[in-house]
Amino acid sequence: MELIVLGNNGPYPAPYGATAGYLVRTDEGFVALDMGSGVFARIGKLCNPENISAVVLSHLHYDHISDMGVFNYYLEQLHKKKKFSGRITCYVPPVASEIAKLEAAYPYFRFVGVKAEGSFRFAGMKAEFSKLNHGAVNYGVRLTEEKSGRKLVYSGDTNVCPNLEKLLSKCDLWLGGAPFIGKEYKKDGGHLSVEVMENLAVRFGVKAVLTHLWPMHTEREYQSALLEKCVEIATPFKSYHV
Repeated sequence: MELIVLGNNGPYPAPYGATAGYLVRTDEGFVALDMGSGVFARIGKLCNPENISAVVLSHLHYDHISDMGVFNYYLEQLHKKKKFSGRITCYVPPVASEIAKLEAAYPYFRFVGVKAEGSFRFAGMKAEFSKLNHGAVNYGVRLTEEKSGRKLVYSGDTNVCPNLEKLLSKCDLWLGGAPFIGKEYKKDGGHLSVEVMENLAVRFGVKAVLTHLWPMHTEREYQSALLEKCVEIATPFKSYHV
């Protein structure tokens, strides 16, 4: 299983950048994690977007879903040329009113509300979802490659909570958003800081990739805040083998 970073910014892209978006590649296909601003154009460098096995949206803030409309336009044009039929399955938080809006806006996708108990299977992986701690309803996901048993956790946007700790307790690689540095972090907020993410990674003995970089900080500032080698900063088009 391979994780490929497409976009690493939030809540808006840096110049020439992109917000949240990642591909997971297995022997059986590609899965997209979030579809933020600028992400769709980058997918085409790695695969044909219509061949993606599934899309997972952690939550419905614009920096995580804004390119869904562009993706839908792409599928619509392929459909008109008889090069695509059907719909791509997209897993989203189980909010019925929001799912109805998504179905109306993006007809080339089939939206499935996730659940905290039970699992889904796609592209040779088992997906288990947990509700985390963010302003919007946000679900983290643990992806387990059935062939190797290796586990990737993507937590989307969250602060510390028991469900995040449960996900990390069985994990080989953690992709998580941590935009804040030092005193910017709030215990009652919806995001992690570099330091808090680093402490969790050390505590659970997991390699972590830090994403959702705030463009008002430089990469050097993020690097200076990191003390442990188990955490590294997400870099567009860099891949991580799980």
